[in-house]
Amino acid sequence: MLGIGCRHSRYADGLEPTHGDQHRQALTIVLLLVLAAVIGVQDMRQVLYLSLHISACAT
Repeated sequence: MLGIGCRHSRYADGLEPTHGDQHRQALTIVLLLVLAAVIGVQDMRQVLYLSLHISACAT
């Protein structure tokens, strides 16, 4: 997906994300929400996957 995504395992060593990483995470969340609005969400499974991915990107 365009080389954009959250990398929550990257911070396992306790280092804080950089400013660029925070922008990448925010962009990923915005893209997920836009795609969900454009394509639509058909069932609760997709809602669950979307919310889990957004929460993983936000950490």
